[in-house]
Amino acid sequence: MRIAAFVIDFGTILNIIMGIMYLVIVITFPFVKRGSLGLKREICLKSEKIWHKVHVASSIGTIPALIISITLLFVTNRWVKTIISILLFFLQILIWDIIIRLVTKKDAEEIRLREEKELKEQIKKESGWL
Repeated sequence: MRIAAFVIDFGTILNIIMGIMYLVIVITFPFVKRGSLGLKREICLKSEKIWHKVHVASSIGTIPALIISITLLFVTNRWVKTIISILLFFLQILIWDIIIRLVTKKDAEEIRLREEKELKEQIKKESGWL
């Protein structure tokens, strides 16, 4: 029986880089200020509360990618490591998008209704109804 060993190859280097990136994201996302580095979607920039909720949830959502990236360091096949690492990166981007949609669903609806109300009031003011 062969025990997995730590082998330095392209897949290992890629996983070390990705692991460091995921670790930095997990640690720093809850503390990122609005408008600086982070997930800059229009809905996230609407308020500090939404920005913070999205980044805390995204930080938690990145933990599985970090664990998988660390685990992949001990896989011996370099092609498997490389392919899974690249797929994991693109999957993580998709996961962040899903997190943004789920976390901001309620807030986005409230913002949309408030903006519609303000628009109607502005139209009334401009047309002379108020």
